[in-house]
This record gives sequence, C-alpha cells and structure tokens, in this order.
Amino acid sequence: MPHKHQALSLFRAGELQSSKEVCEACIETNPKDADVWSVLCEINCILGDYTEAERCGREAVMLAEHLPAHHYRLAAALM
Repeated sequence: MPHKHQALSLFRAGELQSSKEVCEACIETNPKDADVWSVLCEINCILGDYTEAERCGREAVMLAEHLPAHHYRLAAALM
C-alpha cells in the first residue's frame, strides 16, 4: 500500500514522476488526504500541467481550507 511519506521522499529527491504515481495511488485509497492533493498540485505545476495542478489544488483547499500551504500551491497553479 502506497504511503504519502514515500511520495514526499520521492518528491524531495526530485523523482517527480514516481512521486506523482505514488500520490495518485494514495488518493485512490484515501481521497480525503489534503496533503497528498497539495503535493500533486505542486508536482503538476512543476511538470507544466496547470489544469491538473489547479484541480488538485482546489481539492486540497476544499479538504483543508485552514492550511495556507494549500492556498499557496493553488495560487501558483493559477498564475
């Protein structure tokens, strides 16, 4: 079972595609994990898929609107 800590480790190591795949697997098992949605937002921004980044960022904000990092990542996707 994929875990968000694995996705974050891959992200920090610059393994964006692998991190994205683990994040997507995490979302399949826990679609209410705002942190994973937020990381997916950032990954998609870096990869240039701003439409998907926006979608992921909106999910993160909807699930945890009190966390500024999610708003920041969504804003980056909208720029």
